[in-house]
Order: sequence, then C-alpha cells, then structure tokens
Amino acid sequence: MNPCANHLTEKLENEILELEKKLAERKRIEKASRADEKIYRTIIENITDFIFITDKNKKLVYINPALEKRIGCKCQDLIGHTFTDIIAPEHIKQVLNRFKQGLAGKEIPVYELDLVAKNGEKITIEINAASLFDDDDKIIARLGVGREITFRKEAEKKIKILNAAVDQSIDGVMIYDMEEKLIFNNNAIAGMLGYLHEKISEMYLKDFGDKRHTDFYMAAMKQVREQGSWTGEMEIVRKDGTIFNAYVSATLLKNAKNDPALCMIIIHDITNQKKLEAQLRQLQKVEAIGTLAGGIA
Repeated sequence: MNPCANHLTEKLENEILELEKKLAERKRIEKASRADEKIYRTIIENITDFIFITDKNKKLVYINPALEKRIGCKCQDLIGHTFTDIIAPEHIKQVLNRFKQGLAGKEIPVYELDLVAKNGEKITIEINAASLFDDDDKIIARLGVGREITFRKEAEKKIKILNAAVDQSIDGVMIYDMEEKLIFNNNAIAGMLGYLHEKISEMYLKDFGDKRHTDFYMAAMKQVREQGSWTGEMEIVRKDGTIFNAYVSATLLKNAKNDPALCMIIIHDITNQKKLEAQLRQLQKVEAIGTLAGGIA
C-alpha cells in the first residue's frame, strides 16, 4: 500500500478514535447533567420554602409545589401572569422597585412582604431574590426564594403585647434561673425595691429577703422546686433597709424537655391593705370596748 495512503488511513483512524472519545465524554457529561437536574428538581419540588422564577417582563415562568399549595392556586393558573397578582397591594410598589434594581444588577438584601392566597389570607414571607444569567452573562430572569414567617410574626406580636403588659403592670415581676440569678425584671419591681433598673438585674433572689426569715424563704423555694409553685405573704427588704409586706406568687417554668428552667415571681405590694386591716382590727376593738362598757352601765 502507498505510504501516503497508510499515513492518511492512520490519521483518519486517530481522528475517529478521538471523536469517539469526545462523544463518549459528552454522553457522560449529559448523563451526569440529567442526574444533577433530577436531583435539583427533586429538591426544589419537595422543599418547604417557596421558589418562583419570573422573566424580565415580570411574568411567572415557574413556581414550586410548596408555593402552589400554600396560596391555593394551580401552577398553570399562574404561569404567564405577573407576579404582582399574588402580592398584597400595599407591598407591590416596593417589590417592583426592588425587581427593577435587581434587573439593573444591584444586589437586593433579604426583605419581607405579604403574599395573598386564593382565599384572601395574607402570608408573610422573608424573600431572597437573585438574577439568572445566560451564557453571555446577561440577565434573563429573576429567582425568588421565600420562607413563610407568618407564625413567627404573630408570635413576635404576641410577645410585644406580653412585654408591654408586664412592663406596665403595677405588680412586680421577676424571673430567675435555677441558680436564683435574676434574668428579667419589670419596672414595677425596681420601683418597689428602690433600685435602678440596671442595678437590680445584677442581684440574686436571696438579696431581697429579710435575713430574719431565711428559713422561711428557703422552704418556699424548696416547695417551688418540688411542687412547681408557692403562694403566700412575705416580707420584702427595700434598698434602704425598710420592709414591706407583699403577696408573692412563685411558679416554676419548664423548658421544651420538661426540665425546670426558670422561676417566675410576681410580687403584689399589700402594705396599704395591711394598714387597713390593722385599722379595722383597732376599730373592732374600740367597738368591742364600747359595747362592753355599755353593757356594764
């Protein structure tokens, strides 16, 4: 065979072999890509966070099952519609502004907004948005990942109400850990005891008791630890050393594991009540003496 022909044949065989290797590698990459895509799709379709994609014209092109289920709308009923259709009217302006900034390449920090479900329910979410790019590094869509915080916001609201109620209560409220270190007190107790709010937070439960009745206090706290609560009258020592009578309610607070964690103490100043009771007893004595004197006469 002609040496030149042999050379061409060998070269062709090498090129074919190289092409086969490239085709095999391409198939391997495509197979891996399909596997990765399947994994990602499985994750996206089973994740509890809300995921949606919009094109540059604000049209929804994808929503995941979690979002579909929560707002009560079928995917096909939303795809092609603007994403503002599921956003609370009062939040649309700020969302559109952030959408515009995102398309301009600006990084948008996590923010909150309300979605509106099909039944009219408002769903508060925390959303993180990012841009999707094509091979030329041009923005082609916006991706949104949202997490519902409706229940968290409701809990925060209730906590604010509770805090306001405790702070404005005329009764003193203190919470101690199991080492009897004060971890919370309201303004009322600071006023009762004559301490600055900042100073009282550094004190322990034993610092407020009348040292003459140490055994009594220890017995009360023992009952709280063993039985979960104690109520009764107690003498409390102010900063200046004076003593006032109080009706005290102590309750053991447990953690999620049902283990003792904190002790809440509510103190109601009954000084005036005690004075009135003393006056009433004195009046009753006077009346009794008067009745006795009248009988003798």
